[in-house]
Amino acid sequence: MELEIKLTAMPEAPVDPVEILVQLAGLPDLEGRYLLGAATPVTIRDLYYDTPDRRLRQARVGMRVRIQDGQPWITVKRSVRRDGGLAQREEFEQRLDRESLGRAVALLQEDGLLPPEARPMVDALLAGEPTGGLEPVLLTETRRVSRPVLRLPGRLPVATLSLDRVVYRNVRGEPVFHDVEVEALADTGEEVLRELESLLVQAAGGYLKPAGESKLARGLRLLGEI
Repeated sequence: MELEIKLTAMPEAPVDPVEILVQLAGLPDLEGRYLLGAATPVTIRDLYYDTPDRRLRQARVGMRVRIQDGQPWITVKRSVRRDGGLAQREEFEQRLDRESLGRAVALLQEDGLLPPEARPMVDALLAGEPTGGLEPVLLTETRRVSRPVLRLPGRLPVATLSLDRVVYRNVRGEPVFHDVEVEALADTGEEVLRELESLLVQAAGGYLKPAGESKLARGLRLLGEI
């Protein structure tokens, strides 16, 4: 189960949203309560898929193929709960190959979101082509800086902080958003994420707000699909 807080830079802020991310990328700690570890930059390319009649979207399910550090990953997420910037989702994610794709497809078939005969192909998914009853609906490119979050004292790892510059490539004008995500580690509860949310908003001068939608939902809204 994935549990995370997602914030986004306010477009009306009097500072460049890039500056907000740069500031958070260099911050040593959050009010002495949480230590922020070394920053690791990464480039991510995400292709989201759905059926032609948008069954996945209607079921609050997302399927994506991610390329990160040259490696492909397959992910299926189902929204369980959303409360402001807090999102809880069931998640299946593995390195993409025929076996992992088969598992992802089986999950969708169990829920009646793909027909039993559907057989998507790895190469077609990587190429952004329709395959096995699925078609590409959204393409994003993200420049991310990730930092481990450790609770003080004791330096207990509790979460991962991601600072994202997201470009929607197949949306007119290729709009850019600047997001801040905090994903809980296995034993971290909601109260820790809420505290981190408050501290991050404070550290950003109040120019972050809860994002009430996922990257996928935002992209579909921009495309006029929701």
